[in-house]
Amino acid sequence: MNNKTAENDQLSILLSEKEPNTITYSKSLFYLLTKNSPSDYSSKAQLKNDNIIVPYSIIKKSKQAKDLDVKEIILLASERPDRNTSVRSTLDLWGLSSYIDYLYTTAELSFLEGLTPVFEGGFLSPSELKKISEILAFVKILIPSTNLKYYETKYNKEYAKKYYEVRLKMLEWTGKLNVPVISGIIIGSDSSENHTKQTIDKVCQYQQKYGNIHSISIQSESLLTTGKPSKKSDTLMLKAIKHIQNSGLNFTLSTPPIHTHNIEAFLDAGIKDLGSIPINPEILFPKTSKVNFEELEGILERKGLKLHQRLPIKYDYIKEGLYSKKLGQVFDSYKYKIKKYEQEKIKDLKSNA
Repeated sequence: MNNKTAENDQLSILLSEKEPNTITYSKSLFYLLTKNSPSDYSSKAQLKNDNIIVPYSIIKKSKQAKDLDVKEIILLASERPDRNTSVRSTLDLWGLSSYIDYLYTTAELSFLEGLTPVFEGGFLSPSELKKISEILAFVKILIPSTNLKYYETKYNKEYAKKYYEVRLKMLEWTGKLNVPVISGIIIGSDSSENHTKQTIDKVCQYQQKYGNIHSISIQSESLLTTGKPSKKSDTLMLKAIKHIQNSGLNFTLSTPPIHTHNIEAFLDAGIKDLGSIPINPEILFPKTSKVNFEELEGILERKGLKLHQRLPIKYDYIKEGLYSKKLGQVFDSYKYKIKKYEQEKIKDLKSNA
């Protein structure tokens, strides 16, 4: 492929995202860094007996994913595996001084293979968030929008409350540090409309104050408990979406298809982005089927819509350069294409005036 063709392809990917009848998504790979799953995706409390994966294991997986046209890798980890002495000893054996160095090394290895890394793995301190943001596109922070019964059954009442508060605190820290975030809201089967609104309002307040939230992913707790979404979970998610839309804030709202019972209802509600669609959802959701892209395209075509695989970082974020210097090795060229395109567009408008 010559340079001119490559430039046109880059611009086409970016501009297709902006077309009015386009529904976007980011094809991704789930990659577990620890033996235990993230707390948000496990029905049982996993506080002990964890282990971590050798960093270089990610290279082969990243190569295979890239061959399948995956552009994003979601690094998943349990809450704090380094609480265990054995994990800390393993890190020392590998010549890594800390857990955050392990995360950084693994993320960088996937980035060097051409994937854009996102981290979803619970609590990180402000200093850790600052460090890891140098190599990540986003930190994903899920907020449970329930009365916490689901979390109380896993832990206890006190820990469930702390868990919720820590997630909100991380939103505040990332805001102050200007770390790009994908915020996720888990809609629980026990969610009251009032509690969901309170949770959404808190997320909106942070966005209004700091503006670092790239998108909000609306997810269903039913996928964790039963392995499949339901009509009831759709109804609760749609109410949450309506409340966010009424906030007046400029959010990208995403609803991954694996979390929806009837995707058409979400398209009718104005959803324009399907978020990250993993090629291996069974890593977190063993009872969930992979998304059939041909079937999904068919649904969209019948509604006069077109499915488009976007970049992991959306157009407006690239335009504003809202990514680290490290990621600039990939995204600066896209930023240049946007700038050049918009300058030429303005020039054409003036000449035709």
